[in-house]
Amino acid sequence: MNVQQLIEELQKYPPEMRVIVEGYEGGYSDCKPPESTRIRLNVHARDKWYYGRHGRESYPLGDNTDGAIETALLLPR
Repeated sequence: MNVQQLIEELQKYPPEMRVIVEGYEGGYSDCKPPESTRIRLNVHARDKWYYGRHGRESYPLGDNTDGAIETALLLPR
């Protein structure tokens, strides 16, 4: 998803609706303000789905074949 797609999706909802994220071990938390961060793409093997697909910019390549780095918008918990 990119920022334009996120904007289009958010426009479907009332502006006063609460924004939440999944909690660490269940439940929900309020979403903190987004922040820009640098990530390394596709650093985790498919069998390590619980880590998330991408890692921090400094993450070693490991099983990654690409390792491209880009800036992304993070929606923190």
